[in-house]
Amino acid sequence: MKLQISILALILFCSSNAQEIKDYKTIKYQVSFSNSTHIIAQSILYFNDSVSFYVPSYKTKLEVNNNKKEVDLNLRCKNWIKTQTNRNELWIQSNIAHDSYLVLDNTIDHKWTLMEDQKLIGNLLCHKAMTEFRGRKYIAWFTHYKEKVGPWKFHGLPGIILHLYEADFYVSYEAVSIDLKKNENKRTFKSCGEKLDIKAFVSIKEEIEVSKYLEILKSRLPKGARIESGKKLNRFDSNVQELIFEWETQNEKK
Repeated sequence: MKLQISILALILFCSSNAQEIKDYKTIKYQVSFSNSTHIIAQSILYFNDSVSFYVPSYKTKLEVNNNKKEVDLNLRCKNWIKTQTNRNELWIQSNIAHDSYLVLDNTIDHKWTLMEDQKLIGNLLCHKAMTEFRGRKYIAWFTHYKEKVGPWKFHGLPGIILHLYEADFYVSYEAVSIDLKKNENKRTFKSCGEKLDIKAFVSIKEEIEVSKYLEILKSRLPKGARIESGKKLNRFDSNVQELIFEWETQNEKK
C-alpha cells in the first residue's frame, strides 16, 4: 500500500550538513526501559545557554531472560535531538531501518506542575515536578540552574532535570555524571536524510512497523491464508513511548 502524505513535500536534506555546539557542558544519563526486553543504555546531553543536543548511546545492553548482550547500532547518521532555548521546536536526527531522517517536532508544549517535595541527588538540592506528555505521565527531579534542559524531549523547568521517569516506570533517565565546566571545543553532529515534520515521520515509521508485523504474521499462517489490509499500529500494545500525538487529540475534540 502506497503511503499518502498531504502535508509538506519531503525535502532531501544534504548529507554533508552538520549541526554544532561549542562552549558546552555535559550530563551523562543512564536510560532504562522496562518492557518485555529490559534495555539499559547511556546517553549524553551537551548544552549551553542557547541550545542542547541529547545523544543516545550507539551501544545498547539488552537483557533477555537474565542474559545480557551489548549491541552496537551501526547507523549511517547517529541519532540526536536538538532543542533551541526559548523556542517551541526540536530537531531530531532519526533512523528507520536503513533510512535516515531529520525531523522537526514543533508541537511540544510541556505544562509542568511544580510540587513541594525536595530531595538531594548527590550534593544537589532537587525539586519535584510532574507533567503529561503524549499519553504518559512523568515525574521529574530538577535542580535550579540558569539553563533549562533535560533528557530526550524534556525541558522547560527552571533548571537541569537530573532524574526523570514515567509514572509506571516504562522508562527512566537518571544522571550519573555532571560536568558544568564549560568545554570551549566545538562538537559537531552529522545531519542526513529527508527533512520532514513529526506528523509525516510518525506516518512513515508506523507504516514500516506494520509492514514488518504483517511479514512475521504471514510466515506463521497456513499456506494460502490471507490477511485483511488496512491494519494500523496499536501503540498501546507495541511498547512505544509516545502513545498519542497533539494532532490526534485535536481531531478527537472536533
